[in-house]
Parts: sequence; structure tokens; C-alpha cells
Amino acid sequence: MLVEEIIDLTCQVFSTIVDDLNDGLYKDINGEISVSWSTKEVFYAWAAVDIADENTPKHYVGLTYETAVLLYRDVESYFKYIESGIDNDKFDIIFQDFDYPEVLSSESSLEDCKKNMFISGITWLFFHELGHLVQEHGKVRQEYGGGVGMDIVDCAASENGGCSIFCVS
Repeated sequence: MLVEEIIDLTCQVFSTIVDDLNDGLYKDINGEISVSWSTKEVFYAWAAVDIADENTPKHYVGLTYETAVLLYRDVESYFKYIESGIDNDKFDIIFQDFDYPEVLSSESSLEDCKKNMFISGITWLFFHELGHLVQEHGKVRQEYGGGVGMDIVDCAASENGGCSIFCVS
């Protein structure tokens, strides 16, 4: 899949989720959720709250375009790994007493399977970030001296590789 197609698919998935949440949950609490995008070329996702009005929650789930691309590339790599059969002998031992059911992939093309796995992953990422907002992690951090208006970031890849767990303001 081309980079532009990955980004378009991510935007479609996030747009559907945001529209559904704004029409239901957020409408009920007179609030709003939206998506923030970044062009940083690192793996990076976050959750943020605009605290201008406590009675009108304004939540953001943020993602770099690069995060979407890297996630899709990981899906592609996973399929290459499985197709290679390099660890089949290990899987045969681990699953020796397991009767394999008919696989769903026999009903879908390889590209559809990759797309579905990606949609599942990117959806999980969105709801993981939403979980920080719903559980008010920013408010908890503020009460314990974490500062106001800090983004909640679990993991962001540094530009020189590696992953750090931290919060940024």
C-alpha cells in the first residue's frame, strides 16, 4: 500500500470513530473529540485536553502520519514473516495438540487481510488514547504536580531510534 493510501485509510477510520463518538458520547456531555495530526517523522501518539471550559470537554487524540505508516509496514512485515515459514517447526511444537480451524484468510485476499489487521491496530491505538482521556489521566497528573495542559504520551520513538516512556508538555 502506498503512503498516501495508508494515511487516507487512517483518516477514514479515525473520522468514522470521531463522528460516532461526537454523535453519541460527546453529544451527551456537551463535548467534542477530534484528531490532531503531526508531520514529525517518528512513532508518536498522544491524548490531550483543552481545559478552557471545564463544562465543555474538548478532547484530542493525536497521531503522527509516520505512526500510521510504520504500523502498516509492521503488518506487511508480519505477513512476510509468517509466509516465510522460518519458525514453522517451533509453531508445530507449540500447537501440536491444536486443531487448526478454517482460516478467515481463505475468504479474503492477502491485501484485505493486511488492511483488516491494520484497521484493528489503528483502531486500538485510537481507543487506547481515548482511554487516557476518559480516565482523566491529565487531571490526575495535574493534581499531583504534573502540570496543566500536558499531553499524555505512553511511548514515542526518538529520532535516533529507541522508545521512551514519558510525558511532554
